[in-house]
Amino acid sequence: MTLGSLLLGPPPADWDSTQNSRQHGTITKPIMEKIEPVGPMYLAHARRKLFNRTFSEDEQHLAQSAADAAAAAKLLEDAETADDHEIESDHKDDLRRDAKDWKTQDHYRLLGLGTARWRANHSMIKKAHRTKVLVHHPDKKSAATGSNATHDDAFFKCIQKAYEILSDPIKRRQYDSVDPIPEESYNALKDGANLSFVDAWRPVFEREARFSVVTDKRKIPEIGTMESSKEEVEAFYGFWYGFESWRSFEYLDKEEGEGAENRDDKRYIEKKNKAERAKLKKEDAARLRKLVDTAFALDPRMAAFKEQEKEAKEAKKKERLEQANKAKRNADREAALAKELEEEKESSERLKKEEEKKEKEAKKKAIRKEKKNIKTLMKDANYGYLKGKHVSPSTLEIYLSELETMLDKLSLEDLERIVAGLSVAKVNNQDKQKILIVEAQKLVREGLANAESLTQFGAEEVALLIKAANKFPGGVSDRWETIAAYVALHTGLPQRDPDDVIKKSKAVQKGSHQEAT
Repeated sequence: MTLGSLLLGPPPADWDSTQNSRQHGTITKPIMEKIEPVGPMYLAHARRKLFNRTFSEDEQHLAQSAADAAAAAKLLEDAETADDHEIESDHKDDLRRDAKDWKTQDHYRLLGLGTARWRANHSMIKKAHRTKVLVHHPDKKSAATGSNATHDDAFFKCIQKAYEILSDPIKRRQYDSVDPIPEESYNALKDGANLSFVDAWRPVFEREARFSVVTDKRKIPEIGTMESSKEEVEAFYGFWYGFESWRSFEYLDKEEGEGAENRDDKRYIEKKNKAERAKLKKEDAARLRKLVDTAFALDPRMAAFKEQEKEAKEAKKKERLEQANKAKRNADREAALAKELEEEKESSERLKKEEEKKEKEAKKKAIRKEKKNIKTLMKDANYGYLKGKHVSPSTLEIYLSELETMLDKLSLEDLERIVAGLSVAKVNNQDKQKILIVEAQKLVREGLANAESLTQFGAEEVALLIKAANKFPGGVSDRWETIAAYVALHTGLPQRDPDDVIKKSKAVQKGSHQEAT
């Protein structure tokens, strides 16, 4: 086929390119038909609806049905292979057994099934009985005479009793409950000494599993392999430590003898049998517990799991210890760093305080020095009086006291500035006094000193000027003459000229020290 053959032919003559689609015909009328549902999906749906199951429940049912079919096939296979089982020969002790002592006889061994025992199915038991009957039936021994014939008859009765017990499910279960041969025939510690643990103990637990109340033997956990996981091994021992046995020990009940016809004797015997069964069941539980404890203690897998848990715990412990040590190291390092910073801070603060202390001491020393210089300079300047003028001791005492008061309120910079001003050689005594007067007026104006404490430096006269200016406001007749008289009256000094008072007042208002002076 070529590409050209796939090309469409030319459109029909009545074709309209403006239309997107075109109807060429009509749909036929619907017809009602009966449809029968079939197929596996419909059958599964019907099965779920019929039995009211969910999808998961239906799947579980199918899986269980398949398992039951497999088990039935296995039983059928066992029955078919029963003919292949070899019947064991008669044991010499059984040939001399008394038929009356049937409770102590080994029923499986009498039928030639001493090895198969509880594993023997009904077909095997039936075949074994038939084989033994063909050999030991009294009719087959009719030619025998004397004790031999009597003996064969007794042995045949033992065979018949064994078949009676083992062919009855209830009686066989009672006999299997007390059959000691499986426990005596194999010992894991002795017979399995050269085998691995699981191979040595597997027959033991398979033997004991026949007593479990769990009917589905597939639900009984197996011993597993040496590579089994911890969960599998723990599930195995968990099952056996919680094992529930159906063993009843009824087979060993004491039979009712002669003279036990009355009801009291029967009750007494029944009570004794019940107590004996309880005792035997308790002893069997202790036996099984001891067996499981022994296996658990010898299981190398549990030792390996414990070692792994120990290593894991040690690793976690080591990790926690390392984390704790790391945290401790970090905490110690942070504490050391914090301590170092604190020490540095304390050292810095201590050095700062020492420096501040030194600065304060140096400043105090410098202030004392400057005060001393000022006092010396003013002494040389005759305390602001004209050279050669005598200053009375009382006046000098007041002067020095007020000077000390004023100097205490001045800063170092002010003292240095005053010393610089007083040290100028061209400045006369009165100008030096004016320098101090300016500082005194500044202190009074700033509220750092009282004018009454600095009278020797004109501070009281300025203070009275301010007070008089407030007391005699503008509009008072002869205001400035009144103010001048008020100041002179309270200071005891000569009255100043009104023009000087006006000039002084303006200087005080402007805050000019030089003009005020």
